[in-house]
Amino acid sequence: MVLFTEVYVLRFEPKIQIKKEEDREVLVVGPFERGLGHTIGNGLRRTLLSYLPGAAVTEVIIDGVPHEFSTVPGLREDVIELVLNIKKIIFKMEVAKPLIVTLDATGPGEVKAGDLKCPTGIEVLNKDMVLAHLADKKSRLKMELKVEFGRGYHLVDQQKSKVGLILVDADFSPVKTVAYRVEPARVGRVTGLDQIVFDIKTDGSITALEALKEASGVLEEHFALLKGDIEVREVWHEDQVEKRVIPQKPPRPVYLEEFNLPTRLTNALREAGIQTIEDVKKAGLEKLKKVKNVGPKSVELLTQTLGQFLQGEDRSA
Repeated sequence: MVLFTEVYVLRFEPKIQIKKEEDREVLVVGPFERGLGHTIGNGLRRTLLSYLPGAAVTEVIIDGVPHEFSTVPGLREDVIELVLNIKKIIFKMEVAKPLIVTLDATGPGEVKAGDLKCPTGIEVLNKDMVLAHLADKKSRLKMELKVEFGRGYHLVDQQKSKVGLILVDADFSPVKTVAYRVEPARVGRVTGLDQIVFDIKTDGSITALEALKEASGVLEEHFALLKGDIEVREVWHEDQVEKRVIPQKPPRPVYLEEFNLPTRLTNALREAGIQTIEDVKKAGLEKLKKVKNVGPKSVELLTQTLGQFLQGEDRSA
């Protein structure tokens, strides 16, 4: 039996208008057909808040401090207050692997996030944020912070903690608040359309527009599975079991968003038409090096990620 499916064609191409306001951006997206505003808006809001990757501190080691209930001589804040301030540091990472950030400060005076020494591939965005206060010249604060790349909110297991190691609950999401509303829209004489107004606040490591595009990519990947890659089974009666037909599921494209790559890198590659692992292999090193906003370190990270993925494929084959 042949099934004929009507193909839905968009009457209008949706566009995005941007209104900036400090760390908040208002995005007006549309037009959409009537009724789709809330459908699209709610899905994007939930994805923005829960599924975008970011960087956060997961472990803290403070010189001379065995646990978070200790104190540091000459430090105005207690260790718990210091850790809470550390959680407010905003990092921007260009690599997916964990990195160690260090601090060695002496008093008197304020200790700020900008005093942290960061390795290549990571930077502090809110450098003026005060972490602690040292009372005199004899006061010293020396510590190491482990910064990781992840998604969502991770609660630590305190049972895995060791003496001298403070585990930190990590909020990786770069998007802090999202609100949306659906407004009526029109194109020429055509009325009764929807447009979505997104009010998105981020931590500054990503713009609202970048976040919206990345969230759209996440949803697009999942909807692609429903669109054409579902395994279809034709069911027959028991006396016709030998005629059962099970079409083979075609290989699913592996999108770059599935890996913990920096947002800037995936956006730059997407602009160049490179969205999947297969696209990377077809492009080759020479074309990757010519992509705008993709430097040598990004190319190295991408080739390492591709190599690890292909090795895993070979082992599972």
